[in-house]
Parts: sequence; C-alpha cells; structure tokens
Amino acid sequence: MHIKYRDLIEQDLWFQQLPNYFQQFIFKNSRIITLKTGNRIFYKGEKFNGMYAVLAGRINLGYTDQDGHEMLMMVAEPLFWLGEIPLIDQKKHTLDAIAATQSQVLHINDQALQTFLTAYPECWYYICLLMAQKIRPLLKGLEHHKYSSLKQRLAWHILMISQRYKDENHINDDRINFSQEKLALVLPTSRQTINGLLKELEQEKIISIEFKSIKINDLNKLKAISKI
Repeated sequence: MHIKYRDLIEQDLWFQQLPNYFQQFIFKNSRIITLKTGNRIFYKGEKFNGMYAVLAGRINLGYTDQDGHEMLMMVAEPLFWLGEIPLIDQKKHTLDAIAATQSQVLHINDQALQTFLTAYPECWYYICLLMAQKIRPLLKGLEHHKYSSLKQRLAWHILMISQRYKDENHINDDRINFSQEKLALVLPTSRQTINGLLKELEQEKIISIEFKSIKINDLNKLKAISKI
C-alpha cells in the first residue's frame, strides 16, 4: 500500500480505535481500486462482497426509483467506510455506490473479513461501532427533516458534509466540493430553491458560493441556523 494512503487511513477516527492486530489485518488484506467517473462499487440488491473505504474522490450513494429518477442519499468522501451493514446482517446492499469523480477506494474482500472475525469475534464490536458512528448523525437528520425548515436542513447538510461524520465540534475544511444540483437531490427540492437559500446564507456572510463548491465563512452561525 502506498505510504500516502496508509497515512490517510491512520488518521481515520474509527481506524484509530482498532486494536493493532485489526489494523495490521486491514493493511495486509486490502487492495486499492481505481474507479473512473460512473464506475460502480456495488449496486442496490447485489450481494455483499467486502468492505470499502474511500481514499480519494467522491462516491455517490443512492438509488433509482421506479420512475427512473436518481435519488441521492449522500456523497461519501475520504475517509468514509462502506459495507459494514451487509457484513453484519449478510443481506444485500440497499444503495448504489457509484463514483462521482475519478476515485480510489480500499477494498477488503468478504472471505478475508469472515475468516478474521471468526478468529477474533471480539472485533465485531468495532464493526458495530462503525455502524453506530453513522447511524447517530442519520437519526439527527431524520429529526431535522421532521421539525425544521428547508433552510435549517440545508445548513445541517452543509455541516454534515464538512464534518465527514466525525466529531461534531471538529471541522476538516472550510470548503466543501458539492454542487447545488447535488444538494437539491439530497434534500430533495429544486435547484432554484437551493440557489435562493444559498444566496441568503451568502448575503448573511455565513458562506461564499464558488464554482461547484461552498466556502464556510462563519461556522458558529451555520451551526446556530442548523439547530431546531
């Protein structure tokens, strides 16, 4: 494994909580896959074939409804792990995972994982911990969708993208590479509505709208707006 990817993985919050022998297993039993834009990692309904971690680029997670409309649930960026839910319940994938840009992902195959977890059953705890770290912000998101305004939900999504699902008091960057079209799909609403709300936030000097990206100028105000 290239040293830059190893260093990236070692910075991951979940990875840092693993015992050393689990970390070494991941390094020794994984491979790097390069994806072009539009390449799939897996489709909804496919069998589980291992866990993945996004190392570079962006992966769209969503599905296509009965009318053929793309429904984007979220965008996975470094360092986001995929596949722990079907690993736990051994059921099929519930979403499509498709490269939004040229991307690199780490892949640990199913057989290697099952063999390791059979030998070290105590490590199931860490797989469940990974799932819990994702479910917590998703539950907060459901609360926002039920009780908050669209502007509050937009602010919350911008924060979630920025924070990479890590500690809510830590922000990795002040700029997110996320277009208005993608935000409209995630919320979901029209691009025109999202554009209007983003301009409101820009006029309030909370964000700056850039080409296919948003710069956060006032994190505290954005957090205040996002709260119910």
